[in-house]
Amino acid sequence: MSSKPILYEMDITPGSRAVKMVARVIGLNLDIVAIDLFAGEHLTEAFIKMNPQHTVPTLNDNGNIIWESSVICTYLIDKYAKNDELYPKDLYERAKCNQRLHFSDGILYQRLRNCSMCIYAGGTEVPDKDIKNIQDAYELMETFLATDSYLVGDRLTVADLCAIGLIGSTHELYAPVTANKYPKLLNWFDRMKSLPFYDEMEAPFVIKYKNVVESIRAKNSNK
Repeated sequence: MSSKPILYEMDITPGSRAVKMVARVIGLNLDIVAIDLFAGEHLTEAFIKMNPQHTVPTLNDNGNIIWESSVICTYLIDKYAKNDELYPKDLYERAKCNQRLHFSDGILYQRLRNCSMCIYAGGTEVPDKDIKNIQDAYELMETFLATDSYLVGDRLTVADLCAIGLIGSTHELYAPVTANKYPKLLNWFDRMKSLPFYDEMEAPFVIKYKNVVESIRAKNSNK
């Protein structure tokens, strides 16, 4: 088995990209195995044996199997990072970081998924209530960023890296982040887009995901 952790991922999923960005920041090399969800590669007997929830990303760290992107990210930082900058050891700062991670998992991801499932299930339009749910999440993020440059204080943390792909996707597909409604969130968004690896590791795959969804929407409209 490889001495490097193996990441099973699909590049259009924000969680997969979050793990890869964390690895980049902490200087960790991963072996990448692409999994095509649309082809059902996550439903093979071998993959389900490894991860009974058959989700990506999934990490195999020399036999230790972990899934859920935020859990993978914090595990990799705790095990491999040279310092705690991305995931503070201070209990209060870590608690705030965990809260933001739970927000991304339980609010941002679920609301993005709800919108996309409308299209995956054969529809062509997303209900207004689902768009409103995303906008409500933006309002909450405005409060998180009321006095801080990042989601936890004034430095980049894992919370930002786990949120950026979700915000990028909702912005492109369903609910634009506008200066008049969400000025602090937009400033954060622009700050994240200025990261040296954003154009390589994030931006192209947000557009790739948008193209996938729009292609499905177009097929649905022709039925």
